[in-house]
Amino acid sequence: MIQLDNRFIDFDFQAQNKWLLGSIIDDEAKELCASMPVYEDAFEPIPSSQWKEIADHVDNEKSGAEWDISRIFNQAQEGSCVGNAWTQDAEMNQARQFGKENVIPLSAISGYQLIGRSPGSGASVPNAMEKGTSVGLVPLDTPKNRERFGNIVMPHTGFYTKRPEGCEAVAANFRMDERYVGRTFEGLMSAGLRNHGAIVGRAGHSIRYVRPTYRGIDPYFLYVNSWRESWGFAAAGFKGGFGADSRRMIQSSASWFFVVRSYVVPGWIKL
Repeated sequence: MIQLDNRFIDFDFQAQNKWLLGSIIDDEAKELCASMPVYEDAFEPIPSSQWKEIADHVDNEKSGAEWDISRIFNQAQEGSCVGNAWTQDAEMNQARQFGKENVIPLSAISGYQLIGRSPGSGASVPNAMEKGTSVGLVPLDTPKNRERFGNIVMPHTGFYTKRPEGCEAVAANFRMDERYVGRTFEGLMSAGLRNHGAIVGRAGHSIRYVRPTYRGIDPYFLYVNSWRESWGFAAAGFKGGFGADSRRMIQSSASWFFVVRSYVVPGWIKL
């Protein structure tokens, strides 16, 4: 069972000054939301009477989506949290769809460049959903990725990094496929209990919600942050990187949440 650390429950992102925030909802984002399929219409919410039983079972079996996480991100001094949450979601979905051994690390800045105006401008999650579907992410600059993709790789941070020639064709392999917008507390809890998770924005910061867990009769939502492994508490074999929100904060996050059920299947993956 995950040991929640009170210091990182309902963490006040606005009160810290070490990291740049960067999650916004503008008029264009609201229009994009209106055009997206609704999660609660596609997936009937799980009755609240079943929540604790399901969450406890996942805890006991160690079968939560936190085990799909390959690494804890570090957005450094850029307001690229939306790009980081999007990229974490993409890597987690790769693990769930294709197996953790087949996860290809992706560049968060390659996504943030598409939706932000400057290193500190921030961006909206709905715009990430749009670019995530139409464009996709570029592989992270690692030795293994260079063996496969040559120079079509990008770093994790560095807003002004030049995009490599031909990156569009490679990024197309890392696009979103089935994705939804949700608007209810019940829908968000159900998405977590189904191991679908969600990308949310709250208090000016974007995080990847992982799944619900309980302390007694009280629900909490585990999330993975992008402020290095030295921030937060431990989970899934990592020394840190995780926080949790109580019911009050979950309800706040549920006003707009985004679920990506699947990403496109690259040609080299044989299912």
